[in-house]
Amino acid sequence: MKTKSFIILFLFLIILFSCCFSNIVFADTIVCESLLDNIVLSDEVIAICDSNIELISNSFDIQRYPCDYTVLGDCLEKPTAILVTLNDENQTPSGYMIFDYNSLSIKEFDFSYGETIITVLSDIAKDGNGKVIYQNQLAIEFEQKTMMLSNNYVNNGQLRYTSQTNPITSPMDYKSYTLPVTTSSSHIKSRFTGFQFVTTSDFSGYDNHCAPTAGTNIAILLKCTKDNTAPYLSTFEELYRLMHTNFLKYGTLFTDVRIGLTNYLRKYGKRKYNLDLMTSITKEKIKGAVETRNPFHVSLSNNGYYGDHAVVGIGWYQIVDSAGVNDLFIRVLDGWSTSTYRYVYLDDSVARIIKIKNA
Repeated sequence: MKTKSFIILFLFLIILFSCCFSNIVFADTIVCESLLDNIVLSDEVIAICDSNIELISNSFDIQRYPCDYTVLGDCLEKPTAILVTLNDENQTPSGYMIFDYNSLSIKEFDFSYGETIITVLSDIAKDGNGKVIYQNQLAIEFEQKTMMLSNNYVNNGQLRYTSQTNPITSPMDYKSYTLPVTTSSSHIKSRFTGFQFVTTSDFSGYDNHCAPTAGTNIAILLKCTKDNTAPYLSTFEELYRLMHTNFLKYGTLFTDVRIGLTNYLRKYGKRKYNLDLMTSITKEKIKGAVETRNPFHVSLSNNGYYGDHAVVGIGWYQIVDSAGVNDLFIRVLDGWSTSTYRYVYLDDSVARIIKIKNA
């Protein structure tokens, strides 16, 4: 009998330990991140990292040079990775490379050039034509990823030229339609009065901060702000931190937007939500996001008016004319004004959305 009781107790402790360990790992990889300035890397470790940086940059036929080395740790300050920021031949910040702290295998890297950032995340790196140009023992899958900025500047600091001079405030005025036309629309709320929305100018001490600004407006609509009065600075600062905005001085990565927003809503949301990051945006995906009756995060890339920007989707407006034109517009909070009558034409510039569903 004692043996049986001991076995049951032993199994219970294993399960308890496993749950605790799972929570720690989840927190370390999703929520917690620390910079361990007290750890000094050996010359041998630096030499290995430098060699890999040279190998990979030569594979892409572009020059990248190590600038700063930083050891990253989990919430228990245990070292997990080495972040190396990179410069180009003009000593301009141009990406980064992340190595596993123990194995020194490459976990992720971004090489920025012009308006493009090459991101390698797991096993095989390919160029735009699908040709394999780099492969390591982990394997690395290649993906092009655009940074989101809070204004009309790309990551190299040059002015982004746009084709629109004014925002879309009335979809019917966007272009000439052949009459008669049929219009339809749907919105997450019947009215938006009573909300005090924020803009990037409300947080003037920050740069490249459109993503956490959009996140703050989402929190306002979901009524889960940290603070109770505008401009909701504490809410913005929490989202800025959770989204790792400007961690590499370029704005906010698409994936970090979802992670940060997920962790914020998990902590402050009044209910449970599931967040889906979507690409290849279609009319059906926009309508599906609106059907949840929750706001959704929209990432724009090289948009005709907004350039690279983050906005909040709150509805859609569709126009079908007698010539067969079928256009969809996303009704948005654009983060540059508090107006709820701003629209984005659905085209390739709508890069990704984060759909928020009730769990």
